[in-house]
Amino acid sequence: MKDVEGRFIVANPATASLMKATGSDALIGKSDFDFYPADIARKFKVDEEKAAQGQISYVIEQQVTHLDGSDRLAFDAQVAAAG
Repeated sequence: MKDVEGRFIVANPATASLMKATGSDALIGKSDFDFYPADIARKFKVDEEKAAQGQISYVIEQQVTHLDGSDRLAFDAQVAAAG
């Protein structure tokens, strides 16, 4: 779960592993920009903002590239906020 600025306020070990963080606590206060190239992090941010505004809900499977250049398959779910 993230705050309105896109920083993690709660994270689980699976998310930490996906993002190559040392643990779930290492995600707290960080955003996708700390773990992914800017173009990928920007796309995540736009989709999160749309979901927060109640515009979209989705589950996607995508290949993501980490800052170290490695690739990984990721599943992302965003649920539109109830208005």
